[in-house]
Amino acid sequence: MNKHFRLSSSYFVKLEDLGVSASEVLRRAGLPQRYVDQPRVLLNTQEWFAFWRAIGEAGSNPAMGLLLGTESRIERFSANGLAALSCENFGTAVNQMASVA
Repeated sequence: MNKHFRLSSSYFVKLEDLGVSASEVLRRAGLPQRYVDQPRVLLNTQEWFAFWRAIGEAGSNPAMGLLLGTESRIERFSANGLAALSCENFGTAVNQMASVA
């Protein structure tokens, strides 16, 4: 079974912020360089694993996957994320996010 995974361009921005060349990752993964300029692309299972393997090869930090999964720069948060952060508790945040979406 071949699944598809959505890859956001924010990964490439975050890689560069962390000192890993997005172009190098794409080259190592055997993926087209044009992906850097697209807002989002779909990768099949083989491409998805090749992408993450290439990150491990191109980066020197063993926690790179964790770093890519976190965001501390508020200017990169979505409207939903900002709405949730402004709430006093989880239930209110969920209701707020539901009304924004």
